[in-house]
Amino acid sequence: CIKATKNSDLVITGGGSLEIYSKKKLGSAKDPIEGLLNCRNLTVLGGVTTVTFDNDKSDTPCIFLKGNYRQTGGVMKVDSSKKNCTNELCGVYFDTASTSFTMEGGTFKAEMGGTKSRAINLKKSGKGIFKGGVCKMEFEGPQARFVNGVALTFEGGAFEFTTNITAKMTNPDFHPVNLCAVKADT
Repeated sequence: CIKATKNSDLVITGGGSLEIYSKKKLGSAKDPIEGLLNCRNLTVLGGVTTVTFDNDKSDTPCIFLKGNYRQTGGVMKVDSSKKNCTNELCGVYFDTASTSFTMEGGTFKAEMGGTKSRAINLKKSGKGIFKGGVCKMEFEGPQARFVNGVALTFEGGAFEFTTNITAKMTNPDFHPVNLCAVKADT
């Protein structure tokens, strides 16, 4: 839907709203997991942005970054809440190592379904830094995580995690197995 060049950054600011929605898998056999919003660095300063991927047969992430994510204001909502999807769904997916997700203000919301879904999926050397703002997460599948990474720092902010396995899941094979909001791998 929005794809910047390899070296381009995207800044979202102002008081408006942006809605990005797709039902089709993005990318090709060569690059199968390109996201709906695709750039190097993403900075959210204001406004309301909603990125929704509505396909239960694909693992396309909502946001695909080759660099860093930084939010100081506004609202960012990622939605991959397909109930019966057995793929790994990601709200924000980092393609390269040594990147960071930094939350300093604003609101980050994620509605995630699917097996092994991740609202924020950092590579093994990526960093998650939470200094302020509000993070809300709704899980709808087994083995879900709010953030998956190695170096995770929580200095401030408010966090709300909700599981709705029995209320929203229609496939009886889905069970709340290995659910945890945060996982730091070593």
